[in-house]
Amino acid sequence: MAFVSRYLVFSVLCLGFLAGCSEPHSGRWEKCEEAYELSVSSLQSDVTIEADVVWLIQKVLAVAEDSRLRRIVDVWVGERLDHPYRILVEPGSARIELPESPGEGVDKYFYYVQAALGFPEERAARFVADFVEVPNSGYILTHQLASLIWCEETGLALEFDAAAKKTELLAEIYAEHVEQGHTVCVDLFAERTALLLRYGNPDFEEATEWVGKLVNSQREGGAWPESKAVLEYDGQFATTRVPPSHTTALAMLAIRTYMIDYLEN
Repeated sequence: MAFVSRYLVFSVLCLGFLAGCSEPHSGRWEKCEEAYELSVSSLQSDVTIEADVVWLIQKVLAVAEDSRLRRIVDVWVGERLDHPYRILVEPGSARIELPESPGEGVDKYFYYVQAALGFPEERAARFVADFVEVPNSGYILTHQLASLIWCEETGLALEFDAAAKKTELLAEIYAEHVEQGHTVCVDLFAERTALLLRYGNPDFEEATEWVGKLVNSQREGGAWPESKAVLEYDGQFATTRVPPSHTTALAMLAIRTYMIDYLEN
């Protein structure tokens, strides 16, 4: 997943989409379905997809099967046999070797994020415990939650109550999302929305508002805008480009979850 950006702003035109939750379910479904179809087409044509995006596509498939997305996953798995993060997509694959110490600054953050996929497993579990223990915000907070999800999926045993910690982190992500709204970059907004809809339990009005903002920020070709992420961790800063495929996969997960869990069920 992408790395931290707190203050970048994306502009959302709320063109009446889902406004006041007064639009019939059929109208909401049609608008979401159009956005979903465009996002699928965008990812089908993107040759730069990495493991984190494939993982997000798998989360979409867990909500509702789609043969087009399934093919993206199957092709990636078939071609990336030696990818260092293959375990993220194919649990049981080789783990990443971790250093004895995570180091300092931004390097420390990157090793902490990788720890859920790493070995030796005792060291990996210690890194994860250290990572999620310190209160944080923005992308670091969402990646603390992702780290616990990845531990569960890859079978990394933890010595603390991971379920309780996930609940705590979701509550913190929710509080930030409500407070900051769309005053963050579109990728972080999509990341928070996707995690909350997939793993949390926001009410219908909140989910409707968030998904409406995502739909209205989609570009004509089906992708979402590229973001510039600035990471601050352990006294250091780093800037990285967040590719449109990452935001597109997050937004697609949020939209598809909303369609199935909030409109269909």
